[in-house]
Amino acid sequence: STQSTWGPALREVIRKHIPAVSERLDQVGFEIQFFFAWFMTLFVNVMHYSTALRVWDCIFIEGLVVVFRVTLGVLKLMEERLVTATTDGEVWMVLQQADSIEPQKLMDAMATFKGTGFRKSLLALREEYRKTLPKANP
Repeated sequence: STQSTWGPALREVIRKHIPAVSERLDQVGFEIQFFFAWFMTLFVNVMHYSTALRVWDCIFIEGLVVVFRVTLGVLKLMEERLVTATTDGEVWMVLQQADSIEPQKLMDAMATFKGTGFRKSLLALREEYRKTLPKANP
């Protein structure tokens, strides 16, 4: 199976850490797969170059789990605008403004999700969702 366990894990992490944003994303039907484009490009197509380089430094030092902390950091910084969105298109428009986030503001926002057992809980969620996937045929 080619189904991803990261999508449900990301949805749960957003629900746990930023419940108001999670609720709004659900209400407007915003697809969590949107964030995979961020992951696949490691944010280079989303953020200002200097911010993306800071993100890459964190990824090289701490590993790929950082992409989830970056996503949460962006959502936290944009929370006020996201919770007032009334359509998935409005959510998308707000998220397109991630390129205006200053590097240090993002680092500060990401730090709020560090030291909370974040890596361990994320990997546990992923494993939980992995168990629900159908077994692949050899």
